[in-house]
Amino acid sequence: MEECLKERVKTNKLPHSKCYDEVVRIIEESQADIHADIRLFKACSVDLKQHCGEIVRGEGRQMKCLVFIFNDKKIPLDDKCNKTLSQRMQLWKIASGADGDMSFQQMASNIVTSPSRNYFIGVILVCIGIIFIGGLFCGRITKRIRREIKDR
Repeated sequence: MEECLKERVKTNKLPHSKCYDEVVRIIEESQADIHADIRLFKACSVDLKQHCGEIVRGEGRQMKCLVFIFNDKKIPLDDKCNKTLSQRMQLWKIASGADGDMSFQQMASNIVTSPSRNYFIGVILVCIGIIFIGGLFCGRITKRIRREIKDR
């Protein structure tokens, strides 16, 4: 089912909704580690052991190794691995452009619907309070007036 949803994102047949956002999140997470994408891991397990066997698992190091070998073209990858990896790279490109820039209204609605909204609102209010108190105590520090002018 997950592969079907990924294909629908790739062909732009899945409308922008929470489902679309969730599939894009899954695609982005699979980019971080090859073990998160079972289909890619199964397709490239031989090449992974052969070319990237000495690389320690984690933090996307093995994925970076495979992508480097794929882009280098000096070392041939297995056909199944080559095809699956190229499909995943296309999905990653689509997923990276899907998020885009967030408008102020989208950011505000995300904060309001977030379970941590009280924390975000608190941080914003504390920042505004610090600016206000700083202006209250240091507002005229840049333009000092001599005492003779004040006593007129």
